[in-house]
Amino acid sequence: MVKLNIKPCFETIKNRFDLQIPAALPWGEWDKWHAKTKNERPFAYFIMETIPSKFDNFIKFFTRPINDLRYAIRVRVFDRYHVIKTGLKPGYTDCDTRMMHGMFNMLIDFVEVEKAWMQVVFSTDEQKKYKHPWWSLGLTRFKSFRDPQAGIDYLKWEMTLDSPSLSNTNQSPTQASAAREIWEIYHWWKFARPMRPDPNDASGWTEHCELCEQRGRALFDFENETAEERARSRECLDRSIEIEAAYEAEDESYLIRLIKIRKSLWT
Repeated sequence: MVKLNIKPCFETIKNRFDLQIPAALPWGEWDKWHAKTKNERPFAYFIMETIPSKFDNFIKFFTRPINDLRYAIRVRVFDRYHVIKTGLKPGYTDCDTRMMHGMFNMLIDFVEVEKAWMQVVFSTDEQKKYKHPWWSLGLTRFKSFRDPQAGIDYLKWEMTLDSPSLSNTNQSPTQASAAREIWEIYHWWKFARPMRPDPNDASGWTEHCELCEQRGRALFDFENETAEERARSRECLDRSIEIEAAYEAEDESYLIRLIKIRKSLWT
């Protein structure tokens, strides 16, 4: 009995109709690529793009009602994209603080949830590596999973998309630049900012208050405090105000950077 090996046939067809599909393109560039490829290689485009797309639409005709129901449940119960979470503790918080925390918390979710999903979904090897929950992918996807490392790994891959070693069809300098900016802002908000010392501690004000308490003296007891204590109090307060102003300026600069890359926050 002769064994028929059809794998070379498929490889021949694939090579003949290879459209050199880019690995990544900026938003809006895909439409240009499709229009250009369809115009220059109509038959190959029909075989490799149109037919698979039509077949996919045929399958979706039967599966869409189920997927639509599953999606409706997911976005109303679990992944409520229409709700902005601040991550703040319960209690009153000023609007400017809620606004800032809400926006940066969305960035955290974008990296740790949406980018993490991208890292896992396109590779079965990655799926095994990150141990995603069974209910987070495919037909059983009822809730997104969170994996900071997977999201960071995806950003690191995107940052290599402007490497000269890549072919032109596999390069995406815009995506690489956006990934670097996303990573810097994400790292600052999650790791660098929480490590900033408290302005009262850094200015010496906390130490000054403790010293006054040890001496049995209330703060701003102007009648009993010495000139040296009054000067020290003024110096610490002024320094604390300077540090708080520097922190506010830093927060605002990163918030502006986040606004400027908002168009890149999509998957």
